[in-house]
Amino acid sequence: MLQVIGKILGSITGILIILAACKFVFKFISRKWGKKIRVNEKRGKQLNSLIKFFSKQHVRFGGLALTIMIVHVIIQYSWYGVSKTGIIAMIIMALQVTLGTMLKKKNINRKMILKFHRLLPLFLLLVLAFHPV
Repeated sequence: MLQVIGKILGSITGILIILAACKFVFKFISRKWGKKIRVNEKRGKQLNSLIKFFSKQHVRFGGLALTIMIVHVIIQYSWYGVSKTGIIAMIIMALQVTLGTMLKKKNINRKMILKFHRLLPLFLLLVLAFHPV
């Protein structure tokens, strides 16, 4: 039973990470093709709605992903032991949340932190690609 719960939590974590990344994806689409999309008023409103939704929920998706990931690690550790890729993924995710939190501060180098905050998900996806299912 715990095995199944652990796998489900891992899948939910992956989905939440993808949902958190959608903020960047839709903003990229808006910057790249926004003018062409907004020519059609209906499509423009849809794009704006998606950007607004994912911008508001980005922090929630990321925080929830980290929380569920921690529970997933505890359950999987009790059943299978240490997974190197899982621990690396959790460290990257914790660093990601830390960087996101730092972006809310005013007296920091936001540009550099934002670059790392956008780069880390690529490493996270790479690690998760080699993570046992």
